[in-house]
Amino acid sequence: LACHLATLNNALVGVPTARDVLIEVIDVIEAVSKGLSPSPLNPLNMATTLHRISKNMEKVYMFKSDRLGFVRQRDMAVLVSLAMGSLPHCSAQGISNIAWALSKIGGETIYWSEMDRIAEVSMTRMSEFNTQNVANLAGAFASMQHDAPGLFIKLAKRESCMASYFRPQELAQLLWLFSVLYHSADPLLDSLDSIYNNWINKNAKHMDSNANAMDCTTEGGESGQNQFELNSEAKIPQMELNDPFENQYENDIVETVEDLEFDDYYEIVESNSALQVSTGPLFNDFTRDQLEVVAWSYTINQCLKLEYPHLGLSVGTEFENRVAEACKTKKFNKKTTSLLQKEVGRLLVSTGFDWEQEYSVDGYTLDVVIHHKKVGLEIDGPSHFSRNTGSPLGPTMLKHRYLASAGWHVVSLSWQE
Repeated sequence: LACHLATLNNALVGVPTARDVLIEVIDVIEAVSKGLSPSPLNPLNMATTLHRISKNMEKVYMFKSDRLGFVRQRDMAVLVSLAMGSLPHCSAQGISNIAWALSKIGGETIYWSEMDRIAEVSMTRMSEFNTQNVANLAGAFASMQHDAPGLFIKLAKRESCMASYFRPQELAQLLWLFSVLYHSADPLLDSLDSIYNNWINKNAKHMDSNANAMDCTTEGGESGQNQFELNSEAKIPQMELNDPFENQYENDIVETVEDLEFDDYYEIVESNSALQVSTGPLFNDFTRDQLEVVAWSYTINQCLKLEYPHLGLSVGTEFENRVAEACKTKKFNKKTTSLLQKEVGRLLVSTGFDWEQEYSVDGYTLDVVIHHKKVGLEIDGPSHFSRNTGSPLGPTMLKHRYLASAGWHVVSLSWQE
């Protein structure tokens, strides 16, 4: 038993289910309470335990209701309490793993005080975080819609120092955090701007030097041609299918379209294979994630056309037409009407106006409108706000801003009111 406990971390990695992981560590906790020494319940094992539980939940696509039922167990409460107690002694990797695990286990529903504590500890250890740690921490707070302004200021500064080392997916997670919770990421964006300009200048020099080499070659010029082809292949690393569209959507939200070298970057996005969705099948066989990418691309395109027409960056009509057709299908365009929305709709009848519900405007849906007056009422539920501060989320702000730009007078009625 002592040998097994000494290698608890390795043992946890091989446990197949979330419940088995919990049973394994609870046995150890009970042994420690009976006098086992030295205790194997160190910060590394606490972080590993929560991380393996969340990983195993993800592996079997556990439903949210089942996850919440799992969390309500006394043993799980004991484990989380011990993990939070060990938090100040965890490595940066351990802190980010615990944050990531809690976001996957509890979603946006629970662990409010725990995330506040993680933010507090993270701010004191920010210099130790690497790119992966920062990205996982940011992803956790964004997915839980948990606001932590002080942490995000320090995250933006830390990210700006490491901007050239981020992988595309990590960068997408970071921009997602700042756009979802509607915070400025100016230090990071400034660093990315600088890196991109340096990349452009460096490749321009390569092309100039290769052009000169071609002029100086002997008859036939094979050497210069080969050098030019080799250097011309230098490019920004390829992103995953959703990364370019996700980044652009986030830039739209935080209104940095004109601050970045946006037009150059958008040309890269246009040439990316992700945009070839416009020439592929008509979205009928797309997964939910792929449909989300299409929705992002459509929103980006509409914002560029309406708010930034002078940039001339919107894609062609073929893509717009294909997305418009897809939006008409039941799979793509699922409308839901909340009980609160129905109740408000019934009350509005007494005003004497001709109210219309679920009215579509350029891919967005207004809850209730007076069409001929371009007046809309948005009933914003809990998912439109940060769960702990009640401030509007980025996508909600973007929707209101876009509709206002389109000439609509939108009145927001929050669920708190």
